[in-house]
Amino acid sequence: MVLTSAYAYELPRYGLDVSLTNYSAAYCTGLLLARRVLKTLEMDKDYEGNVEATGTRTGNRVFGALKGALDGGVDIPYSDKRFAGFKKEDKQLDEKVHRKYVYSGHVAAYMRTLIEDEPEKYQTHFSEYIKKGIEADGIEELYRKVHVGICADPTAKKSEKDAPKAHKRFNLKKLT
Repeated sequence: MVLTSAYAYELPRYGLDVSLTNYSAAYCTGLLLARRVLKTLEMDKDYEGNVEATGTRTGNRVFGALKGALDGGVDIPYSDKRFAGFKKEDKQLDEKVHRKYVYSGHVAAYMRTLIEDEPEKYQTHFSEYIKKGIEADGIEELYRKVHVGICADPTAKKSEKDAPKAHKRFNLKKLT
């Protein structure tokens, strides 16, 4: 039984118009899913979730979605060992690394590096960011606003589709 779903293409509604495929967007999608599940079950007021992201969940984007769902208030069994940022020696997660990935700090660092080293590559690689006026220093604030927006209103909006057009008939009707 499927209760609800969430997709990255819904994130522009919350203010995230660029990079819908990175780790941070996966986190936002997981957070959106968790808030929708709790709202569907009318438990969203009981489980506020973890508003400020802590702990480390890097690695594959699926772990970002998992961490978003966990922070959103859904209880999912998981192991810290599957996430990047887990230090085998200490057997602990590095919270600073996690925070960096959730708020797209790794993208901001890459932007700064490209601006200094390869400005032409920066212009092509981050053209959508440039069009939207997003700079490396403003990425964290952008994701904060998206997280707040998701927690404030996680409801799904129905897409407005045009009514189907009448089909043209290319073969003649039978006369008998």
